[in-house]
Amino acid sequence: MSNYILPDKVYLDVAIDYLGLGAMDHLSAIRTVCLYSKQDQHLPIYFCTPTHGYEAHLEEDLVWVALTDDDPNVTEPPIYRSFSQTLAIKMPYQLSQPYLPDNDLWYFEVTHFETENTAFRAYDPLKKYNKTLFINTNNSYLLKEDILAFKNKMENKTSKETKRIDPNLKALALLAREYADEKTKYRNGNKVNASAFKDHLVKLSKDHEVSAHGLNSIDDSINILLKELDLKEIPKK
Repeated sequence: MSNYILPDKVYLDVAIDYLGLGAMDHLSAIRTVCLYSKQDQHLPIYFCTPTHGYEAHLEEDLVWVALTDDDPNVTEPPIYRSFSQTLAIKMPYQLSQPYLPDNDLWYFEVTHFETENTAFRAYDPLKKYNKTLFINTNNSYLLKEDILAFKNKMENKTSKETKRIDPNLKALALLAREYADEKTKYRNGNKVNASAFKDHLVKLSKDHEVSAHGLNSIDDSINILLKELDLKEIPKK
């Protein structure tokens, strides 16, 4: 990763170089930054394009369209807002080349965006229809504080993972995280409940008539490793 002073707005081409992705082809590098953003809720990608939108969750992607005034299927249009400030791209989105497919320009096809911790659906008030925003990736950016924090987190994680770690304990920590991702009984708020996972292991040992020796306090070791591998906290979806 490069070491130079970043501006407050870090445009995507600079971010690609700063995160050590410059050797990749342009599309692969963009996709990698997108994956970083998807995996880390504190690394949003921003754009600034005047648009309209209404509050919406991704699972409630409704379409409003009025064909005729007497159409029985006409739905009241949503209450929308106009935006001209910086907005964050909201997952999911696609990458495409809608205008000049023979060059290296890529665009985000954005249907949802976020501001003030609220998700919005892009909307065309004139046509009364949902719309897709085409955002040039060259005009998209990350914030300096976000990318510095992400870089620091990745370097710390890499450093921790290079330490000598018991692979058996690592396997249990990963399983504990998977259980917590899938079932609330293995979570305590937004954190992995290692104690509940330990109880599950003890129950399994009894069910299969295997000694539970060493399992009754294994949650302490799992907790330590979950924190070291940055797996303890479960990001909100």
